[in-house]
Amino acid sequence: MELHARGIDVTWRVEPESELALRATCGELVSRRSRASYDLLVANDFRSLWQAIALDGLRKVAFVGHGAWQFSPIRARIIRLVRATTFVVSKSVAIDAVSKGLTGDVPILPLGPGVWSSRPENSLEFLDPENLRNLTLGSVARLDPIKRLPMFARVTASLGVRAALVVPRPASEAEQELLDYLLTFSHIDLRVGGDVSRLWTDIDVFLSTSEAESLGLAHLEALQSGVPVVSTAANGPEDFLIHELNGGWIPQANEETAVSEVKEALTSLWLSRATYWDQAEEVLRSRNIARCADLILSGVK
Repeated sequence: MELHARGIDVTWRVEPESELALRATCGELVSRRSRASYDLLVANDFRSLWQAIALDGLRKVAFVGHGAWQFSPIRARIIRLVRATTFVVSKSVAIDAVSKGLTGDVPILPLGPGVWSSRPENSLEFLDPENLRNLTLGSVARLDPIKRLPMFARVTASLGVRAALVVPRPASEAEQELLDYLLTFSHIDLRVGGDVSRLWTDIDVFLSTSEAESLGLAHLEALQSGVPVVSTAANGPEDFLIHELNGGWIPQANEETAVSEVKEALTSLWLSRATYWDQAEEVLRSRNIARCADLILSGVK
């Protein structure tokens, strides 16, 4: 297969299915991307990776995989072929990438909401397991079935707590149907297109019932804002919820067990109240954009 990139003829020997994928994608992308000079391209999706191949040839490219869905055996072969230094955002994504054929060490980027600046100061005494009804549990999520927002609504209703939820404006009929369902729960302060930064001052606990998360940035933003986290161990959050924070983790909840598991997680937060923010501080110190930049620049050959 031959590609003409910036006047350079690049010839690769690739397997048939990989060549078909390249041919199908590159022609469309060449007409869409303006040409720009760069020393290093950091691509966080395969579209950007295709663009780099089609327009610039085999130059320095780093690929950041932020979800297991981005990797397949074919894509792993292409990454090896173009010698793109690859990073991932969580341990679970790294394991999946290796299982799909990615070779060598796969560095994990400690992505976070920004540079950590100050320690959260928020006593967890209010999480007394005998008096949970005064709590406000909140979340922020897109209108996607994988976020399991109906479970969030039903769990908070069963617990008898207040709830606040920030979601985007619906962009499809399915999203509108989900929004209409959420609107039937009177205990939820539903903020469509709302300001996420205002959510952190209005809730006591961040609750995520998501089936899968690639980054867990909202979890980290909550911690940075002094809001404790209760979450399913859903890929990205698993890295810091299980191994770095002693409280707040729940298994992959289902409808039958979700209420009891959230209660147990809230109790675990209260039991770890003496050390929780020490642990959160370590999480926030170790996950920030500056460290990611250093790792990328030092890791690209």
